Amino acid sequence: MSENPYASPASDPLLELPFDGAIVPAERGERFVASFIDGLVAVAFGFPITWLFAKLHQRFVDGVTPSETSWYEQPDYGYGWSTAEALVAFVCFIAVHWIFLSRTGQTIGKKVMNIRIATMDGKRPPMSDLLLKRYGFGNILPLVPVVGPYLSVIDVLMIFGKQRRCLHDFVAATQVVKFRGGDVIPS
Repeated sequence: MSENPYASPASDPLLELPFDGAIVPAERGERFVASFIDGLVAVAFGFPITWLFAKLHQRFVDGVTPSETSWYEQPDYGYGWSTAEALVAFVCFIAVHWIFLSRTGQTIGKKVMNIRIATMDGKRPPMSDLLLKRYGFGNILPLVPVVGPYLSVIDVLMIFGKQRRCLHDFVAATQVVKFRGGDVIPS
């Protein structure tokens, strides 16, 4: 018996290199649509998080029972509450996209658009880099007092550079590339 037919395969076909070895950067439009879809997904869980934080603030800080206010009233809460809300939203975002990010370097929007996040040599980035450098950095930028919103705009506008990479791509040493099913995903 030279080969065991019941043995597990030697390599995972999803982790093989692409047929032609080419890494093709994603188009700006594809990245925009993917980001828009991810934004819609974020809104789906973001509204309930915002509502919950508003009601918690009203109850425990303002001393008002939530039934005394309209459902749409947004309290004027400070930096600490905003940061806590952003942290909870970030954790929810990662939880929603965890499977796709860890397997193929994709979010739901990137999956729909057939693009993915890759290292500069086409490999799947480690989850720690995705969480801390790419998404963590992008979620911390707007929270920086005074300059945060401007840095967020600069982050996004860098997509119009020659390499089609945002600031968070440079920080994480990643790029967004076209994905063709069983293409490159070696770790």
